[in-house]
Amino acid sequence: MMKKLPFHPLFFAIFPPLYLYLENSYQLLFQNAVGIIFLFFILSVILWLGLYFLLRDLQKSAMIVSILLFFFLSFHFLIYAVSQIAFYLDRFVPIAPFVETKNWLILWLIIMSLLIGYLTYRILKSRAGYKKLTEPLNIFSVIFTVIIVFNGIRQNNTQKLQNQDPGYLSSTPAEAWNKTISSEASALRNTGALPDIYYIVLDGYGRQDVLASIYGADTSQFLSFLTKQGFYLATDGRANYAHTQLSLSSSLNLMYLNDVASQYGVENNAEIFLSDIFNHNRVFHQLRSLGYRIASFSTDFDLASVSTSDIVFSPGLSPNNFQNLVLNNTPLTIFLPSQQYDWHRNQILYTLDHLPDVAASDQPTFVFAHIFAPHPPFVFGVNGEAIYPPREYQYNDGSDFMEVASREEYVTGYRDQVEFLSRKLISTISKILAASKTPPVIIIQGDHGPGSMFDQNSLENTNVWERFSILNAYYLPSCKQTVPLYPGISPANTFRLVFDDCFGAGYPLLDDRSYYSPLDNQFDLADVTDKITEHPLK
Repeated sequence: MMKKLPFHPLFFAIFPPLYLYLENSYQLLFQNAVGIIFLFFILSVILWLGLYFLLRDLQKSAMIVSILLFFFLSFHFLIYAVSQIAFYLDRFVPIAPFVETKNWLILWLIIMSLLIGYLTYRILKSRAGYKKLTEPLNIFSVIFTVIIVFNGIRQNNTQKLQNQDPGYLSSTPAEAWNKTISSEASALRNTGALPDIYYIVLDGYGRQDVLASIYGADTSQFLSFLTKQGFYLATDGRANYAHTQLSLSSSLNLMYLNDVASQYGVENNAEIFLSDIFNHNRVFHQLRSLGYRIASFSTDFDLASVSTSDIVFSPGLSPNNFQNLVLNNTPLTIFLPSQQYDWHRNQILYTLDHLPDVAASDQPTFVFAHIFAPHPPFVFGVNGEAIYPPREYQYNDGSDFMEVASREEYVTGYRDQVEFLSRKLISTISKILAASKTPPVIIIQGDHGPGSMFDQNSLENTNVWERFSILNAYYLPSCKQTVPLYPGISPANTFRLVFDDCFGAGYPLLDDRSYYSPLDNQFDLADVTDKITEHPLK
């Protein structure tokens, strides 16, 4: 079969998206990647069969399809290779801009298109058969794919847990966690009319003093509105973790993740386990026992996308993380960035506009809404006008953002976006309150602070005061509030306090602690609680 059947187009179709998934699995959901990989597999079969019926030559049609798919799906891989050469030659000749600007990317596309056209012409005109090339191309495509998979598995180590105690962690962490959560007795009591509960997470929304000091942002109108409506503002609100998935997994499970991290092993891929405990969390389980339904809003950030909700509100077409990565690796990225930023902007606006719709249901509802703002990309001007960053679509934060832009761009973009978002939220919250038959519970919270001085992999180079200071606001009008809110409450205590005040759960409060960890090793936690104090800007 290696010699006679040219199956290499199938592998040339799947290895680019497979590589993208394996290299970025820490921020992607596997189910979102599988569909795209399968789609390209089917596309390669259709193209191959279509060309075969036209040419009546199995080998020639396979070679042409392999060339087309390789160049199309690996466009940015090839540009990256050129950019690396440019980097080393740049000390002698300034050619780096040749692989970084849109005009030059168009030129590279033209060059590659001419090369593809030439190779296709030679294949079609050749009278010689290509059977001798079938076996080496098949072998090369298989070996290349196997190397990619092996390297991805090596980098994303999913070994069994080091600690094999039969507690809530075991050699199969996901199954053990789900079994433990589903078997837990409810600690909540029905104390009367059940209010809708809105958990609105604003990604990267910092505390007022940080926003004013570092960004010169004015959010006073929004904060004054919240105060007048009866919200409690935690004036010393702090995040427990520096990354979204850690923060959400912690707050929705009413616990810190340190014990999980130590038993799971810091060298293992934290995101695989975090995705499971985020979707199968204590808050969902406890509230369902009272008859709540779980509603969520779709988000183009995979790690905050809920797969276990009862109802999902979505604007329709809105590519997820992986789909955007695949688009960015093709020539389409030259012409699509504005559309990708439009999709992202529409996703945010849809959530803000449709949050009040939940109040129309007679069934008590817990609403989880992760709003991917004011986190980059910065797509809103101060008055809500559309902004298009001058680069391919990406949502990098902190030091990753600084690799392609400047701190000045971050500060300006963040300031404008957070001011618009704050004013937009006034309308959203007003409509929720007006539409609710029973006064709702509303929690508005940053999962972490902004990142103009946040190093993804270096605590020493991170301004922890900026990164860990968050907006943290509570609206509990129909709750007894037996446990008083306090200025330094952190997300790990959010639902401990809410469940006690609103449902008599009796959860004791935890110490409010903050932990830094690098992006590529999120379970390697360092306690920075005592370092979160104001200090001179770096």
